[in-house]
Amino acid sequence: MASRNKVRWLPDQLIVEGGRARAFTRRGYRYKSIVQAAANLPIKSAIIDGEAVVLGDTGLPDYQALERELGNPNSPRLIFYAFYLLHLNGRDLRQQPLIERKAALEKLLSDTAPRLTYAVHLKVSGSDMFAHACRMGLEGIVSKRADAPYGSGVQTSWVKVKCIKSDTFPIVAFVEKLGAGLRVSHRSTLAGDRTRLCPCCQDRSSPTAISPRPRVVAQSGSCCTTRD
Repeated sequence: MASRNKVRWLPDQLIVEGGRARAFTRRGYRYKSIVQAAANLPIKSAIIDGEAVVLGDTGLPDYQALERELGNPNSPRLIFYAFYLLHLNGRDLRQQPLIERKAALEKLLSDTAPRLTYAVHLKVSGSDMFAHACRMGLEGIVSKRADAPYGSGVQTSWVKVKCIKSDTFPIVAFVEKLGAGLRVSHRSTLAGDRTRLCPCCQDRSSPTAISPRPRVVAQSGSCCTTRD
């Protein structure tokens, strides 16, 4: 089945109706400049999914820069990358195939960049797209069936793959405050699962030793791996 791959974004939503627009965001930001651009679209009504982004010096999304710019709703650096068109002029488009909805969205936003930018998809293999996205330092990609209708929540018609790797590790020592000495977490040490420790920390002389699961753990994530 044909699929379309795109850079992974986190969703916000624009609702346009009667020459006015509103933004529904995860943390209540108003995106004033983006909302005004949406209100100026030559349409009666629309619902558009996308994400507000600030691009850094490398041309990639910069989340720290976004946090700074969100304090200024009129910031010229705020860009809305639109990736789904759910309703248009009173028509519910959610049951239409993804590729048709994308075509309608691209046509609607043909002259609105950069404030409202159409998020393009690529007709390449998912593995190639993922490898390239990770090399660029992006968070990941989403691959969707080209003929799939829209569905909210987790769907079998799409898969999300992150470049960032994470795992859970037992805490064996910690510093309580800046300048304090290193303190061993006795409870974690005694209850640690040495199968979760890095190879250099494992006790190879007791390969059959079994420990209970750690009670003090932390989750760590990274966008890459190192040889040490």
